[in-house]
Amino acid sequence: MTTCRILPFAHLSDQEILLSPPISTDLDLTFIDGNQLKELIDLMFACLRINHHERPTFHDIHRFLYQQQQQKQSN
Repeated sequence: MTTCRILPFAHLSDQEILLSPPISTDLDLTFIDGNQLKELIDLMFACLRINHHERPTFHDIHRFLYQQQQQKQSN
């Protein structure tokens, strides 16, 4: 469990994190349609904002994922 006392990848600059290769290359996102994938990527980039006040809260992320799940179930 993380208690937010240590920043993950603190030894890397923001630019190095954004330019680094993915940790796993076997991630299969084919079950997500193009629009949902764009929204998910936008959310992930929002989480990387330098100013922590501009990042989504846990509630924002939970609501986003819940809405995505509801959309998937209604289709």
